[in-house]
Amino acid sequence: MLGMPNIRMKLPSRNWSIFFAVVGTFTSLVVYDREQKKKVQAKWCRMVSHVADEPLDTRTMPRKVTVYLAAPPGDGLRASREHFNDYVKPILVAGAMDWELVEGRRQGQVRAKLAERIRRLRRRAGEVPEGDLVDDEGPSVEDVVEDVRRQSGVRRWPGPTGDIVVGRHTWREYVRGLHEGLLGPLRRPPEPVLALSDLDPSKDPSDSQPASSDMSQQPSGSRYDQSPGLDAPQALSSSPGDEPASSEGPSGDMTPKTPQPEAAETPPSPAKPTVPAPFIDAVAYASATPSSSFPEALEPAAPIPFPHILGFLNTPVRIYRFLTRRYVADDVGRRTAAVVLAEAVQPWESHPNADAAAGAGFAHTLDTESSSTTVQSPSASLSTSPSPSPSLSSSSPSASAADQIRDELLDEEKDWGKRADVAHNNKKSDDKNDNDDKQTEHVWIDDVVVDPRIAQRMRRFVAVRAE
Repeated sequence: MLGMPNIRMKLPSRNWSIFFAVVGTFTSLVVYDREQKKKVQAKWCRMVSHVADEPLDTRTMPRKVTVYLAAPPGDGLRASREHFNDYVKPILVAGAMDWELVEGRRQGQVRAKLAERIRRLRRRAGEVPEGDLVDDEGPSVEDVVEDVRRQSGVRRWPGPTGDIVVGRHTWREYVRGLHEGLLGPLRRPPEPVLALSDLDPSKDPSDSQPASSDMSQQPSGSRYDQSPGLDAPQALSSSPGDEPASSEGPSGDMTPKTPQPEAAETPPSPAKPTVPAPFIDAVAYASATPSSSFPEALEPAAPIPFPHILGFLNTPVRIYRFLTRRYVADDVGRRTAAVVLAEAVQPWESHPNADAAAGAGFAHTLDTESSSTTVQSPSASLSTSPSPSPSLSSSSPSASAADQIRDELLDEEKDWGKRADVAHNNKKSDDKNDNDDKQTEHVWIDDVVVDPRIAQRMRRFVAVRAE
């Protein structure tokens, strides 16, 4: 039969209909979410695009923000990097912002790096360690570069720079590092020397003394130990040139002893890099003396939400979040746009009843112009702040600010699940066995301690809303 074949049109079977419906629905949801995500990000990029067109003096450095990333509980640093590249980086690029990444692969690295940077700024401001007349540490590379820029007439950005903190786990380390840098000493305090009786109370130091003075004079591994059958004169009369001693075997033959080769010493394996222990504990914040260059207002910063959940049983929640990424892009884009625009910088207690999605943050003096020369008056770099710094005598506003800082991004801790519980149980078992490592921290488990003196000086970026 010539011509077109006779194709009979018919509906698919029940199984094929279910398959096409499921695949088509899931594909439609993914495509719709991606399109809406692109529209949301384009909206916030258009809002900050005029910042990139503003002229900049050739003798003024561009504005540079610091981005803090840390590996989330139970995962690696790659997840935090992908979150930054997908949601935060497009807004910064649209506003022609320069940024510096401070990353931490292990728990406590962000805290240690932030505290060390603040201590470096304190030394640059003229502080010396307690008990020293001058600072014995030489200038760092950053100090040399800063001196060259100052001699060349290059100025830093005159306005606020700010920090971006990604995730609740990074926020916890950020708070600890800020307190350690401003309230802790410039030099690590010496560790207390424990006596022999303090190491093991059940043992008496007198028990470790030898029973007789003769045994204490006999060295271990001497000829007396190697040849118990020889007396002292025979052992001393032997010389290196003599033939090796012979022993009588089971059959009566005299067979010479063959020296056994010594086992080759294996070099010790290199120790894994550890996180430096904090210079001050959280329980000592209240009794600590603040730095002499303690500023009246700190640089603002913004915490960025990082919803991250793992586990096979959480697959439905992960699928829902995968199909609703447009909401995360909108929230993160609003907070990042507030950092780029920097139109409103306010203390934490200004709006205690503000919406959680309106954005928040607090900061330190790491990249300000006044931090390198006049840290005593850094409020000049925050002249755009609409409200003055609160007084130290007021207690209720500081308590409100401390509560807001402590509870920022608190909902993300529910996604940590058993990973945080396992770390807490390991800490308890280590404390019980008295074998805990002093370099190990539990920043994700311990309570967030906020000192009122620092809480009153913290600033946050006020998030903007799309028109």
